Amino acid sequence: MIGGLPMLRGVAATLVVLFHLQAAALIYGLAAGGWRMPGWALVWGEASYLPDLLHLLVFSVAGTLLRMAGVAPYGSLLSMLAPGLLATAASVAATLWVERPYLAWAKGRRPSA
Repeated sequence: MIGGLPMLRGVAATLVVLFHLQAAALIYGLAAGGWRMPGWALVWGEASYLPDLLHLLVFSVAGTLLRMAGVAPYGSLLSMLAPGLLATAASVAATLWVERPYLAWAKGRRPSA
C-alpha cells in the first residue's frame, strides 16, 4: 500500500501503463503533426486548475442557498451536478475575465531583460 491506496498489480497495472503510453503517443503525434489546439480547448486547459480553487466556495454558497430554499443540498444527483457545473463555468469566466487580463497587465510591467 502507498498512502493507504492499494498497489496496482497484474492486469490493472498493465492497463494503466498501456493507457498512458497510448495517450502519450497520441499527444506526441498531434504535436509533431503541427495540429493546433482550438481556442476553446486552450481556455478549458488554462481554467483546469481553477475548479480546485473555486469548488469549495461554490458548493458552500450553493448548499446554503439550496438549504434556504428548502432543498436538501446534497440529496440528489441534480443538486450535486448543478454546483459542479457552476464551479466549471466560474472557472472559465475567471480565466477569461480575471486571469488573462491580469497576466497581460503583469507582462507589460516586467522590466525588459
